Amino acid sequence: MRFQILYTSISTHPRGHVSDLDILKKAQSANRELGLTGFLLRAPNRFIQILEGDYDHVTRIMSRIRKDPNHTITQEMSHLGPSPRMFQDWSMGYADIPEAEGAKLTETFAGLYQEWAHTLHTLREIATQFSQTRDPGHEKGPA
Repeated sequence: MRFQILYTSISTHPRGHVSDLDILKKAQSANRELGLTGFLLRAPNRFIQILEGDYDHVTRIMSRIRKDPNHTITQEMSHLGPSPRMFQDWSMGYADIPEAEGAKLTETFAGLYQEWAHTLHTLREIATQFSQTRDPGHEKGPA
């Protein structure tokens, strides 16, 4: 069964901090090793991330993410079921987004908790919009 989890968090450091690149590189490596896919959106003061894959692998990574001192998770939503991967092209894609978009997405997710499919499509649209200048095959991260 496919497991998907989405979380939003408040970052400890502002966007562009050296920890951003470290977070992305570790995520890409761990996700490739475990067969996970996902996307990380980085607003100036928050993270929004979707992870998808095998239930045991996603929950193992999430237990590490919850302990990461670089952020504090504010919302989590998950779905277990036969849904297709939404981010199959990225072991961990990345895009910078304006804070206004980050705040809007956080509010949207809070209001759409029961509408999982719509929430994932909204996230995919935002990820695609802000990653258009990036080559998903190369998974470029923070500049």
